[in-house]
Formats: sequence, C-alpha cells, structure tokens
Amino acid sequence: MMEKVVIQCAASKNPDAGFWKHEGKNVKFVAQPNQCSRSNAFLYYRPDDSIPGANKTWRQKLEEYNQEYKQTGGNSFNLCEACKLYKNPVYSELVERLQKENVFILSAGWGLIKSDFLLPYYDITFSSSADVCKRRKQSDKYHDFNQLADEKLEENDSIYFFGGLNYLPLYHRLTKDLLCKKVIYHYHSAEIPPEEGYEYIPYIKIRRNWHYSCAEDFMKGRLQK
Repeated sequence: MMEKVVIQCAASKNPDAGFWKHEGKNVKFVAQPNQCSRSNAFLYYRPDDSIPGANKTWRQKLEEYNQEYKQTGGNSFNLCEACKLYKNPVYSELVERLQKENVFILSAGWGLIKSDFLLPYYDITFSSSADVCKRRKQSDKYHDFNQLADEKLEENDSIYFFGGLNYLPLYHRLTKDLLCKKVIYHYHSAEIPPEEGYEYIPYIKIRRNWHYSCAEDFMKGRLQK
C-alpha cells in the first residue's frame, strides 16, 4: 500500500533559485506577461509560450532539461528541485520524513510535479490578492504536468492533499481519474465544493498558512486519515 502527499506551491522562493536564461536575460515565468512592467533584466513568458526561434514551448524544454539531468547530472542553469525551490522548510521536511518519491507539489505554473523535478524561478499563483501579472485564472489554458498519474496508484493506495480553496479546481482536474483513496484537508471555514471520489477533512488549528501546520501535524501522526 502506497501513501502519497501533495502540497500546494508557495509565493516565497529560495533566493538561490536559478532562472532560465534566453539571449543573455533571465526568464521569469508569470501568468500574464502582457501585464508586467517592462524590464531590462527579465524576459516574461508563460510556461506554455513558444520559445523564440525554437519549435517547442518552455514546458517542453523544461521536460527535456530534466531528462538530461537524470542522465548526465548537468544543471547549467542551477535549477532547484521543487522541494527546495520554496522558502518554507515544510517542503524539505516532507521529503525527509516521507521520502522524495512520495511527495508531490501542486504548482500554479507547472502542474502536479514530483518533489525532485527541477524548476526555474517562476511567479504564478491562484491567489486572488496577488498582482495581476502573477495571477493565473481558472479559465487560463495550461498544459499542466501530471506526474502523479504516472505512479499507477491502486484502490488500496492513498493521496493526502494540503492546499487552499483556489488550488482545488486544478487538483480535482488532475486527480479525478485516480481510483485510490483521496483525502483533502481544508481550512474549517472554507466553502468546499465537494467532488465525488474525495474525502474532505477540516483542519481548525490556525488560519494563516494553515496548510503548512497541517502538513507538519500529518508528519507527526496527529491527523485523521
């Protein structure tokens, strides 16, 4: 029996996180490039935009980059493993406690990814309070990665999700076809639109960044499963 956990991404990134580079400039991946202020330091793109002069998207290039990294160890852009990209230590703690193959991250920019998948710096969120250039709309078209689907989970396996209401539509879409037990922890006052095939368990300890505390309590065996 396998147990996997999924936690939503975070806005605060590791200051050492590497940027993708193009024509001598750092590429910053955002939700609405046309809404970003012009910069001499950055080029702004969405993950599924085409690379200028290449017959592929940035997402496709990132997948190739990760495949090459697995084969050769080369990481010329100093990209971070997903579990190390975000400042909050809970991502690394989950990997230490549960092993990297059991931890996944739901990224507003990239989709459902493995904890050791290399990512560049990006600034995309579902948060309605974020700057418009960073804010991904639920209706925006993304070819999100779904690396959890490759795990071939069975009915006696389980997935546990820690994340906010804004991230649930994407999570539901990417996991709806999985036949295993699917538990979603949520802040107790949130109005959850229930979906068939999921169990919803409220978490009432704190409000601000509650999903970090929830993940920590999960690791310590304090939560209902």
